[in-house]
Amino acid sequence: MRFRKMVAVVVLASVAASVALVAGVVAITTQYSDTGEDKPDTWRNDGVVVFHAILADPDMYGVDGVYHNSFEVPKANSDTDSAKYVFDFVPSGSSPNTLIITLSSRGGEFEHITEFVLDGTRHEAGLGEFYTWEYKGDDTITLPREYTGTVDITIDPNGSTQGAVSVYLIALNDIQE
Repeated sequence: MRFRKMVAVVVLASVAASVALVAGVVAITTQYSDTGEDKPDTWRNDGVVVFHAILADPDMYGVDGVYHNSFEVPKANSDTDSAKYVFDFVPSGSSPNTLIITLSSRGGEFEHITEFVLDGTRHEAGLGEFYTWEYKGDDTITLPREYTGTVDITIDPNGSTQGAVSVYLIALNDIQE
């Protein structure tokens, strides 16, 4: 009889943990889903994604252990003197602890280097605990409004190519699409 009670408690705890896990996944998915007008390049109504990479495989990094790519910067429609961009991430506990991201124009007009450090926050919930993850660093970039052209991007995970992370660069000003 005592054994059956222990089994029942273990089964009940497993079910409760599973429900909590599903609720957490739904909450995170909802947080990062597009809440705009069914427009896949809109990021949470804050701006337009101009660059996105999902780094989930060590083969995505070059022989030097660094991810290399390029993208086109669109012209800003704004009346301001500058165009603002912000980095955003979807990390996990297995993401690289440090990312060094370099943006540089091919014409030499600018170079921007930022180091981001992964920070985990522990949360306690009814039956256990979980962590949320975010990268901390200077995530805002300002370019002259009229700048357009090809930008080279490198993402250096400092040797940690096993964990997955999504990296976004979002234009906060109106841009010409």
